Amino acid sequence: MSRLHAFIELDRLAIAALTSGYDLGEITAVEPLVAGIINTNYVVRTSTGECLLRLYPPQRSADALRFEFSTLERLGEAAFPCPRVIRDRAGEAIGWSEAHARHYAVLEFIPGQTLAREAIDTNIVEQIGRLFASMQRTLSGFVPQGQKPRADLEFVRELGANTLARIAALPAHTDGPATAARLERIWAASHVRFTDAEGREPPLERGVVHADLYFDNVIVQGDRVRGIIDLPALAMLLLPLGTHEARSGAARDHA
Repeated sequence: MSRLHAFIELDRLAIAALTSGYDLGEITAVEPLVAGIINTNYVVRTSTGECLLRLYPPQRSADALRFEFSTLERLGEAAFPCPRVIRDRAGEAIGWSEAHARHYAVLEFIPGQTLAREAIDTNIVEQIGRLFASMQRTLSGFVPQGQKPRADLEFVRELGANTLARIAALPAHTDGPATAARLERIWAASHVRFTDAEGREPPLERGVVHADLYFDNVIVQGDRVRGIIDLPALAMLLLPLGTHEARSGAARDHA
């Protein structure tokens, strides 16, 4: 899979400079993890253990990182298997690289391998299901610090409107306009559930959900799930509810 953001090449000296404010011990080895498509990740091995140095794309704001990191800390308090944020000596979780004009962070490293598609079986699925349920219980009612764009109902509305416009623009012989009209009715009906008579959002339950949980974001060792990663995909609880309702409505409409 092609990367969406270029991988940042760093030598050991550059990594030592970025992590000099942390109590990590002496660096003994670094290993680039080039499998991702967005962040730049390095496993940093030190005299005290292993950690992950992550450089984020320039567009990732400190506010969005606070959203992610406060959620990670909430999960960590519940002993949920996900990367913990390592703070520097000043107690800061978010660093800034002047040389690369982007934020970075140091996280705990979860050993293991990314779950391969062919390794998925009933045992693995059951473990992931239990972890997902545990995550939802832990994050029920939790409102993170910071703000994350494109993680709430407003984004769902924007995404739906743009998608409907593209479908409606398809040639008539493809049934694009008719399909768009049907989907627009479904879309409007789904959002009635999220607004009151004055168009205001009702006081629904708040919470956070992992919005990109699939096999590439599951770390395993043998037949055991060791952790869930890619928490930058976190979104407010209403995001998956809204998209699921629209998809379910579309399925009913075509049934």
